[in-house]
Amino acid sequence: MSYRPSSPVQLPNGHWACSDHLLQVCPICTVDYTYLNELSDDGEEPSPIAPLLSHIREKRARPTQAVGNDDNVITMGGIETTSPNMILSPWAHMDLSLRRGTGRIIAEKFVPPEVVASSTFGGSATPLDIFPPGISHKASPVVRRFIHRHDQTQFLIYTDGACLDNGGLSPQAGCAFYFRPPAEDTQDGRRHNRRRPGTMEFPPPSQGYTSFHLEKRGPFGDPSSQTSNRAELRAVIGALRFRVWQGEGFRTLVIATDSEYVVEGATNWVKGWLRNNWRTRSGPVKNKDLWEALLGEIERHHDKGLKVLFWRIPRELNMVADQKAKIAAQEEPASESWNDVSGVMV
Repeated sequence: MSYRPSSPVQLPNGHWACSDHLLQVCPICTVDYTYLNELSDDGEEPSPIAPLLSHIREKRARPTQAVGNDDNVITMGGIETTSPNMILSPWAHMDLSLRRGTGRIIAEKFVPPEVVASSTFGGSATPLDIFPPGISHKASPVVRRFIHRHDQTQFLIYTDGACLDNGGLSPQAGCAFYFRPPAEDTQDGRRHNRRRPGTMEFPPPSQGYTSFHLEKRGPFGDPSSQTSNRAELRAVIGALRFRVWQGEGFRTLVIATDSEYVVEGATNWVKGWLRNNWRTRSGPVKNKDLWEALLGEIERHHDKGLKVLFWRIPRELNMVADQKAKIAAQEEPASESWNDVSGVMV
């Protein structure tokens, strides 16, 4: 399966394209860089690291490998999950209605501790360096998450989206988020699953992820297209709506993604879009419905005491979510309408 470059290159005409095929919308790399051109039309820098984008590392395609223990994968309504406890909308008694965010809360970027990174890890810290697998005992039953090494109130979720034949005649997009690491392997090869002190409660042993095909309609009922950018945004919204994460004792959720579109859009570009009434010089902002829904989720979590941060990570550190999104795009049928999936006892 093809891989996705982590950075675009600028063409002589000023437009941005994938580094391997020089296409703005590339069905091979499953990327869409037209949003960068829209930003350039506004006279804005596409990202704080734009001057470095012309220096692209050589990349080689890697074969797809099986990841984790997926012996209990099930599918519900076109949505793949590794827990039989997934049900649709279990929080019916709570106000989880989709809302259009106003921008009163703009998310910030997660900044890895550079001092810790250089002294402890000998270079740039990876997500697993800072957020290793851990167990939150404040949840009942206990849960296994990627928890901050020095702050038990912070945890991380990996998200990704992909679109096969992106920009082609038959695009198919998939979304995924990876929220639970598998049980630890002991020296004898058996899985070690720590229980809640004083109880017989154990978190599920397998890795936890949710993957699904991008719906044919957006969160507010508007017809939508199958693109990689929409899939990446949809994966984040799915992760934010999946559980009441505050109930597990967390106060900060870090979304880890290799998508510049998501990270820069949610923390930087959206400010200008709001000021300009969701328009650029090229026309309306693409995927406005998903951006508004994302802002709404960030505001909802903020009001309940959970801060959402975004961290752009290298693609090779996001392989579980990446592979699951591509599989969902290829194998799962697209739902005609928006579907919420929520996790119970996961």
